[in-house]
Amino acid sequence: MNHDILDYLADRVADALLAKQGDNKSSMGIEVRYYTVDEICRMLHVSKATYYRHKDMGYITPAKYVGRKPLFTQESMDVYLNHFSS
Repeated sequence: MNHDILDYLADRVADALLAKQGDNKSSMGIEVRYYTVDEICRMLHVSKATYYRHKDMGYITPAKYVGRKPLFTQESMDVYLNHFSS
């Protein structure tokens, strides 16, 4: 299969997952919100280049992947922010 088609399908599945945010409950019944790379870059005020550098350094780790698309939770971002707090 063509990689472009696979990327397209992964994006569609991720978009569908994000659209069903209200259906995402953890095992404890708490709603889980997933964020894309673009959303976390905007919320954390970092560029995509900084995101990828910090990802390679292990500072931030996606909570899950849908295809090759990384998705993050608030907990993922909290762990990231804790790397820089003193």
